[in-house]
Amino acid sequence: MKSLKKARNILLENGILGEEWEAENIHKRSRGSRLGDHVVSYLCKKTGQHIALIVRISSSVLAGILDEAHEESYDIVIVSASDDEMTGLGAIDNYTAISVATEHNGTVILSRGLEEGHGHLVCITSDPASIKMALQDAEIATRCGCPIELYAVAETSDEKKQTQETLDHAKQALEEAGYAVSGSHMDMGDPVGRIIENGRDHSLIVMAACEKSMLKRMFLGSVSHAVLKKAKTSVMIIR
Repeated sequence: MKSLKKARNILLENGILGEEWEAENIHKRSRGSRLGDHVVSYLCKKTGQHIALIVRISSSVLAGILDEAHEESYDIVIVSASDDEMTGLGAIDNYTAISVATEHNGTVILSRGLEEGHGHLVCITSDPASIKMALQDAEIATRCGCPIELYAVAETSDEKKQTQETLDHAKQALEEAGYAVSGSHMDMGDPVGRIIENGRDHSLIVMAACEKSMLKRMFLGSVSHAVLKKAKTSVMIIR
């Protein structure tokens, strides 16, 4: 309940809640637990916007987040690891945050000190899902006025031509869909290292989810999973 009050105060301090919002409506939502979840709802009379702050009853923090995300079908799940000094019940450690981004079957933002105004670094690959991912992010970025920069990495000189063609194709697809692209460029080298390095100057690194199974991801790894673990920048995985 203290966490709910703190969350409400943060919304008030940032001007998100105000006089146009209805008084809170507190109720319990049962999911098979005798205690049920505790939900505090806010509704803006003018715009119809709705904000719900929820304390979920679950066997673990990770299970609770994944169950909530799956059952409510949110467009985007945003998760951030707690500060190092924060421990105890409900604390989200780095392992939990990365696990949510890895295991959830929808789009996830792993927030690490997210700063507005520095744009999205959209990582393009030869996977057809990459173009779809770029179009999805372009819609999100447009809503918040964030510039989009397309980026691709060729691991060897033999891949340069194909990588550039893929990048050009992605840029064309976005522009034909009516989205502005602030820039696009290609690098050579280790994809994980180059993405992390270039992502430092952006608000968000955007990547498509790897299609590998969980078992393959655990043992073989993937670029998106490695960037999630190592980047200091916020990362969005689009599915």
